[in-house]
Amino acid sequence: MNRRKEVSLKDIADRLGLTVHTVSKALRGRPGMSEGTRRLVFRTAGELGYRTKAQELTLVVDRVAALSGKQRRFVLVAETEGGVAGLLAEGIRERLEELGHRLDVCLCGARTKHPYALRDWLESTGVPYASGIFVAPIGSPGVERALLSLPPPKIIVNYPEAGVEADSVVWDVYDAMTRSVNALAAAGHTRMIYVGQIEARRGFRLRWQAFSEALADNGIRLDPTECVLEPTPTREQWIRSFAEAWERLRPTAVVCAVEYMLPWVVQACRILRIAVPDEASIVGLDTLAGAGLPELTGPELPVHDTGVRAADRMLWRIANPHLPYEHSRLLCRWRQGGTVKKIHELQITK
Repeated sequence: MNRRKEVSLKDIADRLGLTVHTVSKALRGRPGMSEGTRRLVFRTAGELGYRTKAQELTLVVDRVAALSGKQRRFVLVAETEGGVAGLLAEGIRERLEELGHRLDVCLCGARTKHPYALRDWLESTGVPYASGIFVAPIGSPGVERALLSLPPPKIIVNYPEAGVEADSVVWDVYDAMTRSVNALAAAGHTRMIYVGQIEARRGFRLRWQAFSEALADNGIRLDPTECVLEPTPTREQWIRSFAEAWERLRPTAVVCAVEYMLPWVVQACRILRIAVPDEASIVGLDTLAGAGLPELTGPELPVHDTGVRAADRMLWRIANPHLPYEHSRLLCRWRQGGTVKKIHELQITK
């Protein structure tokens, strides 16, 4: 059954209150609209079962059946249900359901770190018997390795360890961090505070590496170890550390490398009466479209889009089990908000 012919561009346009011309431009990748509108058009088209000729051709070329006639069960293994994992699940489920399949989210808590508990948890959730396993960022290397040793095809939605025999899809935090430092350097900033973890996970280490290398590439003589502020047990303790670093370093900018710490930065600036961006510029890597700071300047991490791409890669892997493993990085979209000012425009508090 050719579902594409059952739905017209007018059906999509009527659903969204757009013109047929706008819908057509969105599906063909033409300019002239916001990315939000473009994503909405693609999502609605998928919900209605519409595929462009180019999309159908891609399925044929990659030898992936659009609808196999048999529903497959896939699982996403994550540590938490909301946040990044929630966005990933939304993207994966959206794509799989469009193609007639199902996604279950299986949460691995702290108890699964013990080998016996992990074995029982795997059996109770049926993860080893799924058609495919999506592995979200997981803090426990042992749990991740156990998942990667299972028979079903795996897609790591993270930066993989060297030598792992599985495909991966992830948003490119190295590029995102490099662009963040470059944006501040272009505005004349040479004194920065880096907010975020630097060792806990592979993605965090990569962000820190990109920050350090981007400083050097821009000729900024700043000792990275002097400007990092990692999380502390409580927000109050961290804000005190922020105040001490602010007094010691006299920075003109803050780079927030992890999205969940953005509210900490905002609160610290308010308590210390540091006006943003008049007294300090802020650039942050964000997954929730500036939830902590609506006008935030910086890269938007395409977590939802990564989920969609991971689903495509999973179906491709099932259809092409003999081909080499591949690692894909999705570039982040840059959002030109209102939290960065050129250095000569800042009113630096003496």
